[in-house]
Amino acid sequence: MIRKAESKDFDFFYSVKSEEDNLYWCGYQDKPVRGNLLAFWNKYVPHDKERAFDDEGGMSEVRPHDGSREIYIVQEENHPVGYLYIDYSGNGEAELSIGISAVQSGKGYGTRAVREAVALLREAKLSAIAYIREDNDRSQALFGGAGLARTDEYREMMLPCKESQKLVKLYRWKSEYRP
Repeated sequence: MIRKAESKDFDFFYSVKSEEDNLYWCGYQDKPVRGNLLAFWNKYVPHDKERAFDDEGGMSEVRPHDGSREIYIVQEENHPVGYLYIDYSGNGEAELSIGISAVQSGKGYGTRAVREAVALLREAKLSAIAYIREDNDRSQALFGGAGLARTDEYREMMLPCKESQKLVKLYRWKSEYRP
């Protein structure tokens, strides 16, 4: 269901990150600048022969993988349907973030992918956490279905809106690590 992202997955990743639903729930107004997202991608995704591909398909300088984030591709029968991040904090927890393509949303792929990520973290003796917007019922159902529970903790995020800015709460969801 989830596998570590490879350099060949960038175009799919870019397309999902550019979808209207993904932009809305992540708090962005415009789709990402391809070159900027590619630089982000190259920072975290291991590359064939330790080299990264630039936006024109040529080789660019090597960017080391710093280990603080892993990017996974969510797939069903070898077809990509989304992406998942695992961000390691070093305090016994790792934060999960997920994006499923709008055309694949609602089919249970996200819940299964998060369950698999939680199991990976449990094997590493880590708890999974996520920060979910207070108005994102679908993500709340997804993470709840994968075994995370909402806590009373939250952080606030200012979202850009067409007319003004909007303040939203992102509640902390957590799985308990049980040895």
